[in-house]
Order: sequence, then C-alpha cells, then structure tokens
Amino acid sequence: MPGAPEPPRRAGHRLIVLRLLPLLASGLLACGGSPAAPKETALRYRVAVDPALRALDVRLCFEGPPPDRLVPGAAAGRALLHDATAAHVALPLDDRGLVLEGLSEGACVRYSVDLADLAALSESRGVGRLFAPDRVTWPHLWLWRPAKVAPDIDATLRFEPSPTVRVSQPWPMVVGQPGTVRLDWNAFTWRARVAFGRFDVRPIEVPGGTLRATVVGAPIAAGPEAVDAWLRRAGAGVAQVFGGFPAPVAQVVVLSVPGRGVHFGTSMRGGGAGVMLLVGSDSEATDLDRDWTATHELFHLGLPHVGDRDAWFAEGITTYYTYVAMARAGALSPAQAWSRIHDGFHRGRSRGSGRPLGDESAAMGHTGEYWRVYWGGAAFALLADVALRRQGGSLDQVVRYWSRWARTPGPAWHARALVERADVHFGRATLGPLADALLASAGFPEVRAAYAWLGLVPLDEAALRLAPAPGEAARRAVMGE
Repeated sequence: MPGAPEPPRRAGHRLIVLRLLPLLASGLLACGGSPAAPKETALRYRVAVDPALRALDVRLCFEGPPPDRLVPGAAAGRALLHDATAAHVALPLDDRGLVLEGLSEGACVRYSVDLADLAALSESRGVGRLFAPDRVTWPHLWLWRPAKVAPDIDATLRFEPSPTVRVSQPWPMVVGQPGTVRLDWNAFTWRARVAFGRFDVRPIEVPGGTLRATVVGAPIAAGPEAVDAWLRRAGAGVAQVFGGFPAPVAQVVVLSVPGRGVHFGTSMRGGGAGVMLLVGSDSEATDLDRDWTATHELFHLGLPHVGDRDAWFAEGITTYYTYVAMARAGALSPAQAWSRIHDGFHRGRSRGSGRPLGDESAAMGHTGEYWRVYWGGAAFALLADVALRRQGGSLDQVVRYWSRWARTPGPAWHARALVERADVHFGRATLGPLADALLASAGFPEVRAAYAWLGLVPLDEAALRLAPAPGEAARRAVMGE
C-alpha cells in the first residue's frame, strides 16, 4: 500500500552501530566530495472548513517539482475526493492515484472532501454519526500526498481561521506561524484523528507538558471541571514516572457516547502525541475517578512505537505502570494499586492458548488473548523493576531512557532492540535474558519470589496485603510513598 512503513528496526549489529556513532558524528566516515542529495519538494497544505461543517477544502502547493501522482494514506479515501483541479483544470484520477503529470514547478492542487461522508468512514460501526454536526476524521482519508514519503519530508499544513469552527489536531505548531503545523513522516504513516466542530479546546497543564482536551458530542454529566481534573490527574501520574510528561503537547479527544463510564481508549502517533477516549455522556465524577484508561493511554505516549508482534512489551509495561502512575498521583492507595496488579496477574494466568508469550503476542489480534499478553507483559515489567532495584536502579530509569525515541519519525521498533539498547546503556545484562526466558515460556511468569522480596502477601485472587520485607523500601519507592 502506498506510504506503508519501512521494515522495523532490527536488533542485529547494534553494538557495531553504537561504536560507529562517534565516528559518524565527527565525519570521519563521510565520503569526501560526495554530491548532496537533491532537495525533496516541500509540501504546503492549506485547509478551509465550511462553517456549516459540510466540506473540507484543501489547497496543496509544491515548493519544487510536483510528484507524478498524489495518493491518499488509505485507499478508501479515493471515494471521498471531489473537484480536484490545478489552475482551474480538472485532474484525472487513475488506478494509481491523482495524475499530476505536466504540472510545472511551484504548481498548486485543489480538492474537496464531503465531511459527513468522511466522518462516517473515519469511525467504525457508524460512531462518527453520533457527533454530528461535529466531525471526527482520519487524516489518511483526506490528506493526499506523494506515493513515496521521504523520511525527512518538509511539509506544513495551515488551518484557515474560522469564527465558528474549532480544530482538534495532534501536530506540532510551527514557531512564528500561527495556525500552521508541521507534518513529519509519522503524520503520513501512523494513525491520528482530527476533529472539526463547535467544541472548546481546553489546555490542561501537567508537569512538563500540556494536554489540549476536547469533548466531542453531548456534554459529560460530570461537567467540564471534573473532566479536566480526571485528565490532569492521569497526566500528572504519567509525568511522575517519566520525570515530566513525555510530550510537550498532547491532543486528547473525548468522544461522548451513550452510557456511563470510560468505555475505550487508544493512543495515536500520527505526527504528534494524541489520545482518544470514549466516555459515556451520563458519567459522573465518581466514574471518572475510578477510571484507569486515561492513564494507560497517556502512558503509551512515552514509549517508542513497536509493531503488533511486540504487544507484550508496549501493553505489558504500560499496564504495570498504569497502576503505579495512579498510585503516584493519589488516585489509588499503594495497597489498592498492588491489589489491582495482583488481580490482573490472576486473570492473565487463567487465560491463553498454550503458546509461549512471544507467539501469543504475535497472534493476539486473531486469538483475542489480550489478558494473557497484557498481564504477561506486566509481569515482565514487575520482574524487571524488581531485578533493577535490587541492583540499585529501577525500571523508571529505563522507560525514561526509551522515551527519547517515543516521537522520532520512523518505522516501528523491535522490542528486542530496545531491551538490548537499555542493557548496553545501563551496563547490565538484565532485561534481555529476562525477556528471552519469558517470551519462550508457555507458562505465566512466576512472580512469587518477587512478591516475597517486596512484601506482597496474597489474601485471595484479587487482593493482597503489604508486609515487612527485605525489599519494603523498594516497594514503597515503586508506588511513590
């Protein structure tokens, strides 16, 4: 598919690469006299939204030679394209895309998209229609671009100001150009959401960053102040782990749906940090106080993106830290947080198809064994944290190290490469051997020795008590006591 990501980064030859980095930085390995690569054509988008939220009008100008064709990021976007022209001349659409052959350097292309059709196609099972007249869209359906996106692409997008229409989007602003955002390789590759409507975009300050929050659809019964407090608390807990929120700005789109409680959440990395949360419109403050989903999705923004095969890594570490972050933010007591983790281990232990954790993770989308993968990965995180704390370190230090690659443009990482980088960086062969053993095992990771060292005494399958133990100080440090 056009614009598909490159193969993931591989762990092989990592030590050689690390040793060569100083030489590369100093230029000692550069080829003298090599000609500079030709500069890629810059893309300059301008987007106007009809005040009635019926249409999206896009103008794309090229600073340099135009490509032969434009394509949408998702094939379904072809059906949404209307009135594509250049210099008032209609452009043909063939099976390979929108044909631009013959356009001169510096040319501009215009096209429009029906926003109702776009919103309906953007959200599965017709959810998009719940928010009319507001529109929640998938940019891959309307952001037409060259078939091949360069890793260092120079692209910006300006939303034309409107007195009535607000925009919620995840992309970073260009300094000194109000309303203009920067689009990197990730913006054309990974998923994102852009919403248009008459909602408010409210800044919520958290340590080290800002959440730009939007409620789309019916008001949440708890009220805006309770929603803001819920998100602020979740963001603050995540910031406690990373030593500051892992993104300077993060988009948070709350989709108001029928019912009560937080139904679902997802994190998005399409060119910027973003989270989408489905919340019942009848939710009261107590429902939001009990929620873990916002913390979970916001934490994802601090880890590098890995492929689906490595869900044990991304979801497991995030699941462990969901309850750690909630305890550090005061949303749970330490005993409650440890009991939630203990209960999750029981659920993960009771599920699975008999595959080793690595194979179970790779097949999770087909087998539905989410509990086994999420909680098996969370057990890895606990065991890693205990092993590192016994050596004088912590998993906090490791996730802060990994967070430097959370927003860099490029294809998905292999979890094994990240684990090995951390072992090399901290000078301890701790995480790699532990991951290898757990991924090869069909049984749930054994945590009893870690429990005994921390002073975690199970009362039943869902609760435990805290007791004096050799690792009591470490246990207190985990939950921020």
